[in-house]
Amino acid sequence: MSEYLMKWKKWIALALSAVMAVSMLTACGGGGGVSGSLNVSKMTGLLEDAGSDAVIVRENKLSTAVTAAAKNVASSGATGSASRIVAENMGWTVTNVLGELVNDIKNSGAIMSIGTSVGITYVVEENDLKTNTGVGLLGYLASNREQIQKLGAINTPEAFAAAQILMIDGALGTVQDISGNAVRFSYNAAAKKATTSSDTSYWVIAIEVKASAL
Repeated sequence: MSEYLMKWKKWIALALSAVMAVSMLTACGGGGGVSGSLNVSKMTGLLEDAGSDAVIVRENKLSTAVTAAAKNVASSGATGSASRIVAENMGWTVTNVLGELVNDIKNSGAIMSIGTSVGITYVVEENDLKTNTGVGLLGYLASNREQIQKLGAINTPEAFAAAQILMIDGALGTVQDISGNAVRFSYNAAAKKATTSSDTSYWVIAIEVKASAL
């Protein structure tokens, strides 16, 4: 049994390594008031139209965490603490991008525990998001790139969140297969717009992944 679990953990680490590699190339970094929110229904519709069967759940805790991070970005004008603030509010052991999540899984198998919540936070400058005309590298390098390409231009918070969920879900598909579908993954997403005193606006977008037993 222990050999099986070790093999499972290895596959998770490999899957998320691929997600991390593409995410680092596609996510924009950046940092007034807080406004707007993610239209979860619209995001879910985009996922369904792309042919995804990803399970979406709605829990307010993530939205509260993202709001706290967005307030910090708006007041400080800096974006570097957003991931840490969301992680602290969510109780995640990861404080940055999926690279740390991969290490966490390798060292302790955190995602092996049913109900474990992990996640990733992005800060995207609003103008960069609005003017994006394509699917970017996600649409060409992700394992489920055909679904991502169906999203069209990733130029809204909903499309951005949907693309990240598709990428993560595609990477974790192998893990799900290895478990014989005994373990499923569900997703939650939240976003808030932070506008700094210099009138620069950023979207703080977070994705939560939770493991559950069938």
